[in-house]
Amino acid sequence: ATLLYYKEKGAVVCLSQTSMLSMHIKEGSNWKTQLKVKLPTVEGTSSIQCVWAGTHVLATASNQDSMVRMFNLDTEENYVLTLGDEHALKKISSLAYNTKTNSLAAGTREGCVVMWKYVGTESAKAAMHQREYNPEDDWHLQPGVNLPSTVTTIMWGPLMRLLAVLCADSAFILNKCTLQHKVRGGMAVVQLSADKVVLEDTDKIENATSRAVDTQMQVTGLDVTEKHLALWSGRKAEIYEIGRDEMTFLSTFATNGTSCALHRDSFLYNNGPRVAMCNFQGTIKQSLVFDEMQGQATHINVNGDFLVAATDKHYIKMWKLTGREAKQHGPGPGRKIECPGAPIGGIDSIRVNCNGTKVSILASSHENSAKQDSRVVVYDTENDNFSFYDFSASNQFPSGHYFDAEDPKLLAVETRLLAPAANSPLADESTGDEIEVTTLFCTSDDGVLLQETHQVAAAYEGACGIHVPYIYYFKKVNPEVVLPDMSYVESGVMRNFTGLEDVDPVTKKALLSFSYHLAVGNMDEAYKAVKQIKSPDVWENMAHMCIKTKRLDVAEYCIGNMGHIRGARALREASEFSEIDARVGTVAVHLGLINDAQRLFTGCERFDLLNNLYQACGEWDKALSVAQNHDRIHLRTTYYNYARHLQAVGDLKGAVDAYENSGTHKTEVPRMLYERNELEELERYIKLKNDPDLMKWWARFCESTGDTEQALEGYQAAGDFCSLVRVHCSREEFDEARDIALESGNAAASFHLGRQYELQENVKDAIEFFSRAHRYSNAIQLAKKHGLDNDLHNLALQASKREQVEAARYFEEKGMVERSVLLYQKGGYTARAVDLCFRMQLFDQLCTIATDLGDDTDPALLQKCANFFLEHGQFAESVRLLVASKEFERALAMAIDHNILISEDMAEAMTPGKDSPLSTEEKQSVLRRIAKCCKRQGS
Repeated sequence: ATLLYYKEKGAVVCLSQTSMLSMHIKEGSNWKTQLKVKLPTVEGTSSIQCVWAGTHVLATASNQDSMVRMFNLDTEENYVLTLGDEHALKKISSLAYNTKTNSLAAGTREGCVVMWKYVGTESAKAAMHQREYNPEDDWHLQPGVNLPSTVTTIMWGPLMRLLAVLCADSAFILNKCTLQHKVRGGMAVVQLSADKVVLEDTDKIENATSRAVDTQMQVTGLDVTEKHLALWSGRKAEIYEIGRDEMTFLSTFATNGTSCALHRDSFLYNNGPRVAMCNFQGTIKQSLVFDEMQGQATHINVNGDFLVAATDKHYIKMWKLTGREAKQHGPGPGRKIECPGAPIGGIDSIRVNCNGTKVSILASSHENSAKQDSRVVVYDTENDNFSFYDFSASNQFPSGHYFDAEDPKLLAVETRLLAPAANSPLADESTGDEIEVTTLFCTSDDGVLLQETHQVAAAYEGACGIHVPYIYYFKKVNPEVVLPDMSYVESGVMRNFTGLEDVDPVTKKALLSFSYHLAVGNMDEAYKAVKQIKSPDVWENMAHMCIKTKRLDVAEYCIGNMGHIRGARALREASEFSEIDARVGTVAVHLGLINDAQRLFTGCERFDLLNNLYQACGEWDKALSVAQNHDRIHLRTTYYNYARHLQAVGDLKGAVDAYENSGTHKTEVPRMLYERNELEELERYIKLKNDPDLMKWWARFCESTGDTEQALEGYQAAGDFCSLVRVHCSREEFDEARDIALESGNAAASFHLGRQYELQENVKDAIEFFSRAHRYSNAIQLAKKHGLDNDLHNLALQASKREQVEAARYFEEKGMVERSVLLYQKGGYTARAVDLCFRMQLFDQLCTIATDLGDDTDPALLQKCANFFLEHGQFAESVRLLVASKEFERALAMAIDHNILISEDMAEAMTPGKDSPLSTEEKQSVLRRIAKCCKRQGS
């Protein structure tokens, strides 16, 4: 049985010999079994290996298995890792996992060690591309190692690259080999396996044929020049001469150098506190010595005629390799590496540029030697100082660095992700396989400046060199299959030179100078560098550079020289945006830099512009995703545009769905299907949806074609009673129309029927249905026309004030004063009604009007009415009106004289308020009189 501690959950995991896996958690003083599962095994299993293979992940294998079974205890997900075709039938005897490198090793009974590397990026890629995620894809199978006998135990050593293997009759220490690669002198050499390399001519990269070298030693390093190839293992070196069509073995000799280099007819290697320079037979011609305090030489590099070496105590020293002997180059007898900020750890590699003015250094982290420092350190020999560029902001670390063969300022740095996707099983461990190449300008005056970044395609293992305008990449290949016509190295054009690969050296130099000054921000020098260039292609390329650096002022100059009208217009329109990235992205679209525009719009969160860009590019899935997640205000518009696109390409079903999502299907779907003469499909769609608006559209269409029966069915289903009445009337089916209008109570239907009755001189029915439709003005006009005064009076009482006043004038002209007074009053013409009452001595009507008079009535009208009631002995009504008109003295006097009961409301109204113009004495006098009157009345 195997017992393992489950750190993440504080549990114990047990795997029995019967393949029963269980997990136990302690609760108080007792252990509780939380998980129990039977793992699949092969018949005849006698032993089972079980190790942790990352966070929550167990790796198990029995002595009868030809695969490793992976089980995630957190998600209960399980999958298998196969041994590959070469080792498919071998049986696993031992497992070991390295937490520092995320490597799982398996030993077999047939004497083989197979390894897998966890990269942890497939889950993120699958989510990004919305495809199914297979967890086994996160484990990459590595080349195996064959040993002479059965492997019984394997164990990783304290160093990340060492694996101890115990066999039945022997023991081995395996050292993980990093495959080497180099581009130099027009040649590219790539190591395919421990003992195999291939050579290609970079000047003929498109038609290059590879030349393979099989050696009997385990290659740990290599170097190449135009004429020679050197391979070494730490014990010996081999030298080959490169001919036109073949390679010739020159010599081999013993050397303990771990870092070596070629220069013309010399082979250089580190040898204790010195660098030995020897000929191709291994005879030392010169020793380049470090001081004793400077330590042992560990790394060397040659570029052109310059050599740089570094020691284990972080000293570097340079020599110029011209003449018979190497001469010291640079300030002082050696320089201690003093990186600004945090110090570096152990040096991993060192490079020198073509004129010996710059040295780049990669190192491990000072705090953790197992991790790579995120900085590339650059030493400037002219100013004798150190600077650096830090990749930690983009969550990356440098894994390779290469100076250009001709431009001393240009440095290419290969970088990889520091960590895998957050949702992978090893989110806190290891590195991913997302690779980029970043080009930097290393200058004495401005330090290290970013030029551009290139994403390395998935088909490549990484970068292996740079020579403007190309960056060289080496492919992912099967080391067991090497064919003469197979290319292992490919070139990629730097973004600033796209389409300008064959420009002359003068133009190439001008473009690099322009790019450099643009990065520095020196616009005057940038203009000077390219002012003599006439080619529109070159100006377009420089405009692309301006997009990368977000310099729209310079881009305007370049676009003007290009004669690019759309780009110039985009520049003017982009000025309306407040975000610089939005302005740059808009111009980038018109220059064809779609990926840059996407990145810029996303960075400034202008998802509306990103949405429009995806639509213009025909990437509708992305456009809809952006609209749904970030730009919902334009979601319906996006669906509508998508529907128009689908309609244009003939996908009617997809267009219907998109129109429905846009909310425009009630008009657009009928239009689309009608335009394409898909009437049967249109009828099926409308009846399937059973939507009132769609049914109404179909009914109108049927009516337009003369199919009134279908139209009536459609209007009935849509609940359009007005249209039903209209169709019945057109068919002279007035009884049916009348029934529908009465049953539905629909105002529009009643009005239409009323108009039909009016045309037929059926005045009574016309007035009835005009009234039902609340179209009283039509009914009133009809009643006037035919002298139906009673109907007119009733209609006017229900009509608006304007119609009431018109009717009142009509009745006044006809001498029907009582009706006229009532309508004037209801129409708001109270003064006219009162005046008419005075003239015609209509005492009862005036009394009715007076009851509605209040404080908001014209005081003159109130007094006039009060006097009228006083003359006719209606003292109580006269007092009320005098109070309303604020004639308190007269009202009190009349109330006292005629013993009119003063109500509480009247007393309250006559009481002077705070804003009254009366003096205090006058106010008190009024109050006393009110009180005396009330006392007299006993109230």
